[in-house]
Amino acid sequence: MISTQDLSELVGTLYAAPLQPEKWQVFFDSLSRLTKISSGYLITGSKSKGPEILAGGGCSFNPKVLELYKEHYSQIDPFWPPYLRDPRVAVIRGQELVSQNKLVRTEFYTDMLAKHEMEYQTLMSCSSTVERIDVMPMWRRSQEGPMDEGTISLLQTVLPHACTALQIRARLQTADLQAQFGEMTLDALSTACFLVDSAGRVQYINKLAVAVVDAADGLLLEGSVLTARHAPERAHLKSFILGAALRSRSVAHSPGGSLSVSRQRSQFPLLVSVLPVPENIAARQLGTSALVFVFDPASVPQSRAASLRQLYGLTPTEAYLADLLLEGLKVSEIADRMNITLETTRCNLKRVLAKTGTHRQTELMKLMLMLPGR
Repeated sequence: MISTQDLSELVGTLYAAPLQPEKWQVFFDSLSRLTKISSGYLITGSKSKGPEILAGGGCSFNPKVLELYKEHYSQIDPFWPPYLRDPRVAVIRGQELVSQNKLVRTEFYTDMLAKHEMEYQTLMSCSSTVERIDVMPMWRRSQEGPMDEGTISLLQTVLPHACTALQIRARLQTADLQAQFGEMTLDALSTACFLVDSAGRVQYINKLAVAVVDAADGLLLEGSVLTARHAPERAHLKSFILGAALRSRSVAHSPGGSLSVSRQRSQFPLLVSVLPVPENIAARQLGTSALVFVFDPASVPQSRAASLRQLYGLTPTEAYLADLLLEGLKVSEIADRMNITLETTRCNLKRVLAKTGTHRQTELMKLMLMLPGR
């Protein structure tokens, strides 16, 4: 009979594992002590992807089993096909899936299981669909024999907690993927972007924003606070950020705004817009935060040449000409930059317009701004 303290510690380890993956081994080590399993494993997968072993533990646990399973034995695991025919949340005896007589005649048994004291399996299945499968196969040695009813009952007690822990793990993975996607998206923008709290402390910046504060010309960081070099601009920026973060409607702190920030090393000021974080996101995740977008009129836009060539069949020369138009150069300036005649430049421009289905330079610029830059 397991004590309340042992059960509490076992369940606590389960809930810690999604954030601390090393705890999976601690969980299986504890389960080994309580149930006499030689080893246990966490396997995840789907019908289309197949099984992947993630972690393991137990008194006879050998890390080599993880590598062997990943490299070869996952493809011939005899328990996987019968399990996929009826995935369910349950504690399943291995013999319900593959009889012991059939198991001992497989390569999976002779080349891996027998060598690592894995004789009798009991499966703790934590999923009920073939789209996402989380299972914990646990093994006993031949001398311990199959699990008795008391041990099965213990696993049934632990099962709902294991299901919840693995759901938390899946949610964290999704959140991590979304965060990575968000970072890649922000870095792909041609505008510097800051996420700041109500005091202006930076919580996240994209790559262009890093370049802006590294230049320390107009905007800069004081500690971790985004601020402007000149006092009047500093006051306006602070007020806009506070208003946007708190969504204030007062005269003193409007909910965001726009301002120009002067620079010493450029005749063009930085154009700064401060916006509130969308309410549905702020309430759930970010709290009192504001978004600060910074556009540098002197910056060179990212090249659209690769996209133009792939989508519209432009030649390298035509794509380069289009990029120069996006930089704001006049046709005569493009001719000088490309070292060709004005007439040739105009002919090339007409071909670019024809290939892209645009009729004026403004239409071409609008199209290019919609394409990804590189």
